[in-house]
Amino acid sequence: SVLMQLLIGMLDAALARQQDMVADEQRVAVALKVDEAPLVLNRGFAETMALKRSAGLETVACWQSDAQWTDREVRDQLDALFAHRVYFATASTREARDAVGLAMPEFSDTVRPGIEHLSKLGRPDARLHLPKHQAIASWTTAAGRQAPFIASTIPLRVDRGRIAEHLRRQHERGGRHLADLRQPHWQSAALPARAEEVNAKPDRAQRQSTETDAPRVLPDNPSESYRELVDLDLAQSVRWARRRDSSRALDPDPLDLAMLELVMQLRHVLSSQLHRQFNQGRAVTTTQRRLKRLCDAGLVERFQFHRRDGGGVPMCYVISDYGLVLLRANHRIDPSAEATVREPAGTRTGDDQRLRKARHDVHVAGWVLALTRGQRDLRYALRGREQAVLCPPTRSTPAGRAAMTPVDLRLPGGCVAHDFLRADGAGAEVG
Repeated sequence: SVLMQLLIGMLDAALARQQDMVADEQRVAVALKVDEAPLVLNRGFAETMALKRSAGLETVACWQSDAQWTDREVRDQLDALFAHRVYFATASTREARDAVGLAMPEFSDTVRPGIEHLSKLGRPDARLHLPKHQAIASWTTAAGRQAPFIASTIPLRVDRGRIAEHLRRQHERGGRHLADLRQPHWQSAALPARAEEVNAKPDRAQRQSTETDAPRVLPDNPSESYRELVDLDLAQSVRWARRRDSSRALDPDPLDLAMLELVMQLRHVLSSQLHRQFNQGRAVTTTQRRLKRLCDAGLVERFQFHRRDGGGVPMCYVISDYGLVLLRANHRIDPSAEATVREPAGTRTGDDQRLRKARHDVHVAGWVLALTRGQRDLRYALRGREQAVLCPPTRSTPAGRAAMTPVDLRLPGGCVAHDFLRADGAGAEVG
């Protein structure tokens, strides 16, 4: 409604310029149609209607019930400005009685014996029994207000052939449905228009040859797993779910343990990513209820990224200390990574760096899980950040076992290794 009032203010200024600077015979009629008028129209608009009619303003306003008007003075002022009236069925006897003043020539809503030539449409119960798509119309002409009559709305006709023809022409000109208008479409200069596709189905041999030779066609819309990562990049804040005072006892099944192990390995995982990995083809609420039970049992913690406009992405889950204990008891944690698996990349603090790490983990999880779904015929094993580290071998020194460094390399033939990038423990490059 705020945007609509801003547009009406701009319209009022344009009409004022036309009223002051354009001759009467050259003024252009402006048709303004407003639905749900009580949300938009105010005292300023009522003044615009009263003063800008000579500038060419023609207004049509619609609303469902007179009870929607909170400012009765504005309603009464508009009642005097609107000429034509169309009343549809109502269940309110009060509104039916209020409309009698226009529909009944005698301007009386009291029906008594002896009143002759009483309009049947002027009876208050006429609006109460109107069928659908029928209305009582009261119009004004040069001769004044005319007798009310019954009008019927014109049903909308859908011409499927015309719609298909417009879609075909738009497709030929390169028109595509874009889910994200901030970037150019990736097919704009790479593929020809799809309107050249042959409608007839090719035979089996021809279809097999074209499937191997033709380039792969990318979808018009990005997949759901990619769109949620785009929304994640727009997030500006994090809101943690409230912790329960006491945890509920839960006897985890194999699927619960598999979810907990995946969350432990990838550190930060969205509920939608878990759903596509474990419950693809089932309702999303199936995964949400299971994750809710794990959260109530204190096995995971959850939070949600939010954009500036208030919108959010699916809930993000991290393993809890109690969840690590459960995985350790079920031999689901590699002892080599047990010491570092609980790195607090997404703690409840407002540290921006840690929140960026959590966002990065979700991106990695999205791409890794998408890769595994695309290569289901291959054998693979998911490894977390700690398990994916390649550590150099160790050697014996007087001070004990130490990791090998480039200077310890002994290449055959007296060769010397060059161009090593050396860094300290903080990752800074050293000479």
